[in-house]
Amino acid sequence: MDKSFTTSDSVLAYLGQASTGSFKAMSCARLTGGFSNFIWRVDLVQPYGEYRTVILKHAKSYASAMTAIYLDVERMRSEIEALIAFQSITEKDDIHDSVIRLPKVFH
Repeated sequence: MDKSFTTSDSVLAYLGQASTGSFKAMSCARLTGGFSNFIWRVDLVQPYGEYRTVILKHAKSYASAMTAIYLDVERMRSEIEALIAFQSITEKDDIHDSVIRLPKVFH
């Protein structure tokens, strides 16, 4: 199986085989505008809680927009930790109805 996460086929194949059902996908589309990571909007077969779509973000050791640029994949750990920390702050402040929301980290 191609685990590159650089094509929609590789993303769908992985989610179809590796998922226990929570994130089975019927389709996915690559999101544009990013430079560093491969980012996909995944349409789920069945909602995950209240979510019908999720974002799958995958880091490589190079920039998705320019493979000649080296990027350490550990950068994602900092991003995940920051999202989790800010999520706990926004939950305390009860600003769930805000127009701008932080992504929720599922896995």
